[in-house]
Amino acid sequence: MSVPQGSAPGPKVGRTPGTVLAVAAMMGAGLTWLATTAWQYLGQPLPRIPLVAGLALGVAAALVGRTAHVTRQQIQVKRQRVEPARAVALLALGKTVLIAGVGLAAAYLTLVGVSLPNLQAALPAERVLNSAVAGLMSGLLAWAGWRLEDACTVPDPPSDDDSDAPEQEPGSAEFRA
Repeated sequence: MSVPQGSAPGPKVGRTPGTVLAVAAMMGAGLTWLATTAWQYLGQPLPRIPLVAGLALGVAAALVGRTAHVTRQQIQVKRQRVEPARAVALLALGKTVLIAGVGLAAAYLTLVGVSLPNLQAALPAERVLNSAVAGLMSGLLAWAGWRLEDACTVPDPPSDDDSDAPEQEPGSAEFRA
């Protein structure tokens, strides 16, 4: 469906605000700290963190990163049209992965901090290593989500006279759904 000449473009969606990411990080860290403190208060050892958790997050980050690259090539480089439903799904995926990645990274890094005092024992050392790997992979997942969100930015149409075009401030990109 095309937009008639002279009418306003569709609704616009901005980038995920930093406050949303800060809340996701605080929620991930806070809930992890609360859960581990309660678990230890009950006299239970903290659960093992399998290395496969970090590897799965790494695979997810690679898949989202690849999707971001393909989307960027299609929308920004080749300037091809994307079906509206697919564009919305890609943008929603990018935002979701960004927020979830930040929350998971904060959660895993909090688990690293909670486990550091008992580092000399085998299980806490394994927990620190595996949580650090999962935290790093969660950070990569968040970065891939950010890249996908950025790839969904619709470039302005090329104009004949670029000197009259107002400069866009950094971070003020808009998305059209």
